[in-house]
Amino acid sequence: MNKCLIYTLLLLMLTTCGHNILRTKNNKTMKTIEFIPKNFKKIDFEKMEKEMCPCSPNFPHEINEVNILKINVPEKIFFHSLDEKKVIPVLPVCMAYSISILRGLKYHNFSEKTFHIKLEDGDFEYSGDFFNIRAAHKTPYKPIDTSEYEQQRINDAQKLSDAALDEGVYSRGYLNVNALDYVQMPIKSGKYEVWVSYYGLESNRAEVEIVFKNEQ
Repeated sequence: MNKCLIYTLLLLMLTTCGHNILRTKNNKTMKTIEFIPKNFKKIDFEKMEKEMCPCSPNFPHEINEVNILKINVPEKIFFHSLDEKKVIPVLPVCMAYSISILRGLKYHNFSEKTFHIKLEDGDFEYSGDFFNIRAAHKTPYKPIDTSEYEQQRINDAQKLSDAALDEGVYSRGYLNVNALDYVQMPIKSGKYEVWVSYYGLESNRAEVEIVFKNEQ
C-alpha cells in the first residue's frame, strides 16, 4: 500500500476523533432522564464515544457493506420535569458507518458528521456538526493534504459515479454522542426525526419521542 493511500485512510479515520462537550457526564443529570429502551442509559459518552456499544447498529458479518450510515436513537426519552428550560437536553445517537477511500476523496468537502433533527409536525430542521472539542475555536476538524498527487486523486474521484465509489479500501467505525451537544434547538414534548449526513451520504431517519413529566 503506497504512502498516499495510507495517509488518506488515516485522514478518514481521524475524522472520528474528538471529544464531545460532555454535558451528560453529570450523573445527577442522567438520573432525571429515562430512556426506552433502557440500554441507552448505560452509554458512557466519554469512554464509549468511538466504540461499539449495546445500542450500536450492527453490520451483518457475512456482508461487506460499504458507504452506508446507520443510526439508533431511543424510542422515547422521559425528562422528569415540567420546566423545559431547566432540563439539560440529552438525545443519544449511536452511529455505525462504513466509508470507502474513494468516497472520502470525492466528497472531501463533506467530511463533517452533521446531525439533523426535525420536529415531525414542524417545518424547520435543526442541524449541527460533530467537531473536535480539542481543536482551536472548536472548529470542525478538516485535515488537508496539499500535495499534487493527492489533489490529482481527488480530481479523479470527482469523475466517478457513486456506484463506483464502493470499490477499494474502506474504513468502518462507531460514534456514540449526545446530538444535542452539537445541535442548538429548543426542546419540547413531541416526536422528532433524527438523521446524520457524512461524506455525501444520509443515514436512516430514526424517530424519537420526547416527554416531559413530573417526577413520581
